[in-house]
This record gives sequence, C-alpha cells and structure tokens, in this order.
Amino acid sequence: MMLRDLIPENCRRIAVVGMAKNAGKTVVLNRLIAEMAGSKEVLGITSTGRDGEEQDLVTLTEKPRIHVPAGTLLGTTEVCLEHGNARVEILETTSEYTPMGQVVLVRVRQAGYIQIAGPDTNKGVLRIARALERNGASKVLVDGAIDRKASASPAITDGCILATGAVLHRDPEVAVEMTRHQVEMFSIPETQDAAVRQQWNRLLERGNVGVVGRNGEMRVIPVASAINNGRDLGNALKKEDRCLLINGSLTAKTVKELTQVTSLYKEIPVIVSDATKVFITEKEWKIWKHMGILLQVIYSVKLLAVAINPLSPEGYEFDKKSFKKKMQQALGEIPVVDAMEEGGLD
Repeated sequence: MMLRDLIPENCRRIAVVGMAKNAGKTVVLNRLIAEMAGSKEVLGITSTGRDGEEQDLVTLTEKPRIHVPAGTLLGTTEVCLEHGNARVEILETTSEYTPMGQVVLVRVRQAGYIQIAGPDTNKGVLRIARALERNGASKVLVDGAIDRKASASPAITDGCILATGAVLHRDPEVAVEMTRHQVEMFSIPETQDAAVRQQWNRLLERGNVGVVGRNGEMRVIPVASAINNGRDLGNALKKEDRCLLINGSLTAKTVKELTQVTSLYKEIPVIVSDATKVFITEKEWKIWKHMGILLQVIYSVKLLAVAINPLSPEGYEFDKKSFKKKMQQALGEIPVVDAMEEGGLD
C-alpha cells in the first residue's frame, strides 16, 4: 500500500502539516507528488507559507527540494518561480498577495524543482485551492509550512497528513507523547446538536461569541473575541444553556478565566469551529480533562495518517522500527508511515 492509498476518493484537498520545522513535511509532500505522478489525477499544489528552498533560511540547514512532474498545477508567486528550474505557463493572476509578491496560477510544462509560496490566511488558501480546481486539479495538496496547522481546518481541506519525528525531542517517548496529544486534539468530538449547528451559521453573521439557550435561541455576547474575555464568557452562562459558541481562537488563558467565575463548564460544552482553533499545551489539556471541561467542534479534522521522521537535523536519530512501533501503539487505528521509506506500509 502506498501513501496515496490512504487518501479517500472523495478527499479532494489534502493538508500536509508539520509538528515543527524539519519534521519531514516536505519529504511527505514529495512522496505524495511522486506517487500521484503515474495516476490520472491532475495535481494542484499551494502553500500557507514558503517551501522548496535549498537551504532553511532560519537554521541554515539543507532542505529537500520539491520536484514536480509536467502537468502539475501550482499556486505560487512569480518570485518563487524564478528560484526553480521547472518550466511553466502562467494560467492566471490572482488578487492574493504574500510577502513574496502576488500569487499566480501556473501549469508545469517541463518537470523540475519549484518553490511554493501562498497566502497565510485560511480564506486566501481556500480561494487558491478553488482556483486550482477550476483549472483542472482533481487533488490539491496544501503545504502547511512551518508549524501552521490551520491548513488542516475542515474549512479548507478534506483531510490531513501530520508529519512528526525526532526533531520534537531527543527522547522518543516524549516525541511520541507530543504527537499523541496533537492527534487527540484533532480528535475533539463534533457536536451532534442540530440546533447548535444552525445557530453557528447565525453567529458567523452576528458576532464572534454566543450562547445557545435551552430552547435553541442564541444570545450574542458583546465581545470582540474570546481572547482575554474568559470572565465575561463565564458570567454570561446560565444553568439551562446548551452550549457556548466561540468563532475564533480558544486559549488556555480564556478557559482559566472562565473557570474562575463559574462551574457550569462541567455541564455546558464549549464549541469552536474546529481543532485548529484550540491553542493549549499537553499539560494544560490534561488539566482541562481532569476538571471536566467539555470541548466540542462544529467540524472535525479528518486525520488520514501520521508520517514519522526518525532523523533530527541536530545529528541524532531514533531506531526506526522501535519508534514506529511506539507511535503506532500510542495512536491506535491512525496509520503511521515512515516518511523516509519509499514504497509500502507495514
């Protein structure tokens, strides 16, 4: 079985995100590109940042370059095109701009190496992905750039491959536990309350934070965001309420403030758009669970696989078989792939 075999037919947009720099994300991207090259799929690629450079601009270490076959569609900038040797034709310009200039859509006419730079906002990436599809892409790979997990949001992509590895920590047990935490965050349950989902769509038009009452009605809380307003959120809750809706980021500070003014968090779920909006550490998450905080999402992240890289740019490496076994045991049914190995899966 190949890595591409883990991608369902109806999964058109796939995010490849890394837990950290040098986790093996670009290796995974290259592997997917190579595996899809022989299929009938028309592949589109864009990024939430910049990737494909020969040298990491921060660590000054060598990076794997991105090689694309003829026929590939790209959403990148003209500046990036100057740094690659693939021959392309420009299909259209866009209104999306990055620190590296305007994003353009191109088709690769002659295979070669490329760099990719795309929008750094969810809406911008979604617009580019849709534009690639309009130009014929049947699958779109969204490169998550450095530690940008937002591209895994179900609002942008249909599935996600998470890259992790030895770069996280010198102790493989710690690296496994850090990955398990991220996978658990991606697995936050989706609300099944139809009335809540209906009010979510109304909240997007009326504000950023709201409370759904017992009869399904919604009260909008007059705050700009949940950040730094946890006490206001907690004070707005009533015992008969069905949930607290947050359109935006949820941080540990907000939750801590909320729990300081009410105990209703044990009965009333806090609901955010998806898991990429939750920003907490592994330690904080354990505290939340111990306290009985209920957390749900409107849209769940579909994690297709976890790709491990047993090598670290700092010069150390894990035993491949042992690391993969530990990771698979920790993640259960989630497929674990060695990103550095070509070919099939165990």
